[in-house]
Amino acid sequence: MVSDQEFNEYRKLISMKNPKRIGKGEAAAIVIARAHKGTLASNNLSDILPYVGTNKLPYIRTDNILYLSYERNYISIEKGNQIWNDMKRYKRLPNCDFKEIVKRFRENKKF
Repeated sequence: MVSDQEFNEYRKLISMKNPKRIGKGEAAAIVIARAHKGTLASNNLSDILPYVGTNKLPYIRTDNILYLSYERNYISIEKGNQIWNDMKRYKRLPNCDFKEIVKRFRENKKF
């Protein structure tokens, strides 16, 4: 169940009249994360960044999730690579491999 306020926020985000209109999936995820004081998980930065920035909604991307899972020994580098490559088939991720993601995070230490 969603409240009227949450539904109205969702409708506003997807409205054709909204110059910063976003997709229904991203809009739903934003509203749910905000309503539950959670963290938004999304790779669609062009849709979410204007909203998360102004509303101080924390977000995380697939590369963050996979890297943290690897660092905490929940998945192996091979499993991370398999997940990464599966998602690349749907054109949801950059064209690199998971080993490059691990290297980037270790060098930059950005989370």
